[in-house]
Amino acid sequence: MKKNRTPLAAAVLFVVTTSTILSLSCTKNLQKDAVVYENSFDSEKTNGIHNAVISDFNGSKVLGRYNTGGFDLNVTELPEHDLIEVSFDLYIHDNWRGNAASGLKDSSDIWIMNFDGNNEKYTTFSNKMCGTDSCKFQAYPGNFPFPSNPAGANAAKTDLPGACALAGVLGGTTKYRIKRTTYHKSATFHLGCYAQLFAHREPDPFCEASWSIDNLVIKTIKFGE
Repeated sequence: MKKNRTPLAAAVLFVVTTSTILSLSCTKNLQKDAVVYENSFDSEKTNGIHNAVISDFNGSKVLGRYNTGGFDLNVTELPEHDLIEVSFDLYIHDNWRGNAASGLKDSSDIWIMNFDGNNEKYTTFSNKMCGTDSCKFQAYPGNFPFPSNPAGANAAKTDLPGACALAGVLGGTTKYRIKRTTYHKSATFHLGCYAQLFAHREPDPFCEASWSIDNLVIKTIKFGE
């Protein structure tokens, strides 16, 4: 037998239901995202990128490869926002040695990401392929020199072929999915990605160790009132 609700119960149900709908509606409108830069590099366009290099890797176009040094990107006329989010695939190619046994800056393979000239990430990577104990550890996902994580820690993929010195060797390239969000209000944004690679024994340092990126997306995030 179906029970009839009392007027009080019906009123309470109405208030709860209405509050839930309003809450969901407000939550939906709290955040507004806007993609301000997007590039898969398949068209080989490098809008706004200084020192751009396009090459082929694993059947796709990538930005790079780079050895020591890297690229800069300036994005202007940003909409009003509270945060900025940067995401991309980072490929670490061939014989990166990670945290050198000495733990010294000038003997470790360091990768740097700057936001507006400030270090957002200052870290090391290792593909564990160089044949020495120093290849066992890297700083990523932390910042150098403090963490000592296993080679390939937090990698998205560890079985890609190398690009030059380890061409065709599975595990010669490691893929990381980089995603960083930070407070940002300015109408302009500068992204810089660079490396400081230890002088390897190979006659061609570029072939011995390099890096590249793909699927770069920068978006602004605005919170509602």
